Amino acid sequence: MQKMLKSWLLVLGTAFMVVQLGACSFQLRGSDGEVQFANAELKTILLQAEPDTDSAIKRELKNLMPPSVELETVQKLISTQSAQAINREIGLILGSTQKSAKRTSVSAIGETTAEFIRWSQPYQVRDASGKVLLTDNAFAYRDRQIDPQGVMAANQERYELEKQMAREIAEQIVRRLQYLQAK
Repeated sequence: MQKMLKSWLLVLGTAFMVVQLGACSFQLRGSDGEVQFANAELKTILLQAEPDTDSAIKRELKNLMPPSVELETVQKLISTQSAQAINREIGLILGSTQKSAKRTSVSAIGETTAEFIRWSQPYQVRDASGKVLLTDNAFAYRDRQIDPQGVMAANQERYELEKQMAREIAEQIVRRLQYLQAK
């Protein structure tokens, strides 16, 4: 009888753990799946980017914007908003994306077997009048092992890592934009 009770509790405990672990999922911090901005009036973000800003970061920024906020790419920030509507528009200026990859391990014949990848994205946020609201950097880091025999697989892995890093940097920038208050 006691053996049967123990096995029944074990099955019940396992089922409970499976249900709990199955309920895990990732969302952009506290966003309930959709990005919400502290400035509810915000309608447009003007994106000015240096020519050597990573295109994947710009693409991810567009993907992360809620439907209520339009992301427009511009060459120069010039506001078209009137004084009454100044809270509806901000400018996001992306500097040059800085990328570095350092070898952290080499094989006996000198091939790279591990590397540390670091991306830095400087950015600045301005209001419609040109006043600087925020200047910061977003970072992404990865450490990866490389099989010198599998060059094609290593290149594909690097491509996937770079997509993840671009998304991570874009998420950091969007999180900061979320908390900017209307002045």
